[in-house]
Amino acid sequence: MNALGFTSTEQPQDNWLFSQHISYMDANEIFFNVSLDFSVCLTNPGCDDHFTLHRYDTNGTVVVAQRTNPQNYETLMRLEHRPENLGGGFTTFSFVRPEPRTTGFYLGIQDDGTQGIIGRVIVFYHVARGRREDLLTCPDVPFPVQGANVNSQESCSCVANANSAGATLVRSCNDNGVCNENQVCGCNPGFQLQLMNGINTCTGTIIKYMAHIGDT
Repeated sequence: MNALGFTSTEQPQDNWLFSQHISYMDANEIFFNVSLDFSVCLTNPGCDDHFTLHRYDTNGTVVVAQRTNPQNYETLMRLEHRPENLGGGFTTFSFVRPEPRTTGFYLGIQDDGTQGIIGRVIVFYHVARGRREDLLTCPDVPFPVQGANVNSQESCSCVANANSAGATLVRSCNDNGVCNENQVCGCNPGFQLQLMNGINTCTGTIIKYMAHIGDT
């Protein structure tokens, strides 16, 4: 979302800034850094020093008339003045992905006479990056909701020519990104564990020395 300033003191005011459609992807909790500048409030203590953030959940994009209709939006929170906002500093907010889940959402920022500036809005979520460990390969795992005391889980798989002997392969991560995997993969019959280029693999090509002819 691009920079936008609201400095009108005339009432009533009801101005809106709408985002493009934002995909939820695999997020459980959505964060956004907002650059807010309420420097004008230093010389005008009675100024209106907040914006209001709203969300509109949809399955895919919608026509302009829908995404710019304030009645479609649910209020999330007030983006209020804080000491770090006097010079355009970033403030981080978050919300939990609502149920039932949709594929994405629009953000709407409302000004009702605010004397401030929005510099940037950066939307993101946290993931524990996928990894290859021994004969196990695991995908990215989105962080669970902070403070919910639950873990996020994703299915893992064995590398080529290996199997888990029927065991379920899971990677479990907490809201600090600390993950655990159950490493139970072994090479299939006829294949042997070998270290190739620093990575464990299961290969069917086995070299057996029969003799060494040369210097004695």
